[in-house]
Amino acid sequence: MAIFHLHMQTVKRSEGRSATAAAAYRAGVEIVDTRTGEVHDYTHRSGVIGTLAVLPNGGTVDDRSQLWNAAELAENRKNSVVAREVVVALPHELTDADRAVLTERFARWLADRHGVAVDAAIHAPDKAGDNRNHHAHLLMTTRQVERSPEGVQLGAKTRELDHAKTGGEHITEWRAQWEREINHVLELRQQPDRVSAAPVLGVPRVHLGPAASQIERRGGRTPAGDHNRAVDALRLEIHVLRADVAELDRQIAAAEREAARPTVTPTLRVGGGSMALAALKERSATAMPPPALDLSVLDAPPAPRPEVVQEKPKPAPSPATPAQPVTLANMPPEALKLVAGKLDAQIHALRQKLPDPETVAWQDERVAKLMQQAAEAEKQREKQRKDREQAQRQANAWRDAHKLQAKAHDAGLKRSPYLDQMADLADRCQQAARRLAEEMEHLKRQAAELVKSIADRVRRQQQPDRAQLDKLTKARADVVKELTTRRDRELVQKAREQDKQRGRDGPGLGR
Repeated sequence: MAIFHLHMQTVKRSEGRSATAAAAYRAGVEIVDTRTGEVHDYTHRSGVIGTLAVLPNGGTVDDRSQLWNAAELAENRKNSVVAREVVVALPHELTDADRAVLTERFARWLADRHGVAVDAAIHAPDKAGDNRNHHAHLLMTTRQVERSPEGVQLGAKTRELDHAKTGGEHITEWRAQWEREINHVLELRQQPDRVSAAPVLGVPRVHLGPAASQIERRGGRTPAGDHNRAVDALRLEIHVLRADVAELDRQIAAAEREAARPTVTPTLRVGGGSMALAALKERSATAMPPPALDLSVLDAPPAPRPEVVQEKPKPAPSPATPAQPVTLANMPPEALKLVAGKLDAQIHALRQKLPDPETVAWQDERVAKLMQQAAEAEKQREKQRKDREQAQRQANAWRDAHKLQAKAHDAGLKRSPYLDQMADLADRCQQAARRLAEEMEHLKRQAAELVKSIADRVRRQQQPDRAQLDKLTKARADVVKELTTRRDRELVQKAREQDKQRGRDGPGLGR
């Protein structure tokens, strides 16, 4: 069962935290904090499935270290908020590739929505925890960003997220968008589950935090963990109950359609002809599904009533009056249920013929080829990034072992061939990574444009059938409304009769 979870927290300097340390840990890399000189090395941590740092308008970050050092240097107060982090649960029903696409779509939406940089990292489930707990961390700058020749430049603060009122409204907006993104991918992959951003019975899950998470990973229990387990159990129970209700609805609908099969009787007549008798003859003639219902029958005048030979003579009839047209208002309940059943069958058949246009587009071979090329470019870009970081680590290690030579190199007194070689390698890797990032974005734009073109073509092809589907859906809604109105009238009439009966019987106990 897919679980919805989205939690936002801030990275505050007053709590001893930093944006550089948070980014290094989430991405599993090494970042040197130029403000404090601290080295945050998490290159040996496991569980990082993939990372991507994005900018507004489809851009990507070439140097994660430069971005988060700039974020730290932009704040000068000891209690500054240096980053915001959004933690989301990823559906375990999807593949790693689908989860990567889902995370990137949401990261880019956040970047475009607030004009910030978003550094996304997908983590695998903890080995000692629930193996379905795929999740992503999205680290956001607290300032708007723009690209310049020197790198990423930070600008104005995102004050709308700081304010108590507007901040909550934006988080509600994030939750709604994340719900749409998840359900969109689940639908594309034909997964039956859907998620909802609405808390279960008003009780959301809570964030564990570093301390509680560590206790839970070691097999311990915490109040927050117990709360989340209770909410998850309740969600699972509601999910099962909803499935049971859906199955009961299906059985009831089938039973009602079976009950709507009329018997051959001369008393069930609509206007001048027997719709029930005609329907029974249609079903007995063939075992195929019922033929398409001609909705014009609801407005057409009835067929002339056949003459009936009377056993006893009767007075001469009065002059004939025009037959009353067959409408929903004067159709018997059995006939209305029969019409609803036929409409259900036609609607179901039409929907089977109308797959989602975007699903068709994403399954196109040309789109799949472009996405495969983009994935390969991303793989090569990640390799260049790691090679660059390795060159920087080797240069730093040499500096530690040859401090005097390093100072002479930096002062220009005597260049170190080894440091020059490592610097040249790091520069070439960075340039290659930038080219690959541009190629990856170009391929993804091509795929998106092709998807839009294919989806638009499919929609045009489906337009006549969708118009017919809308017509049938409206007709069924009218039938259901008429049945509901009649049922309500019957309930009101029954209540009135009960009131009259109680009035005739007089007062009860205590008289």
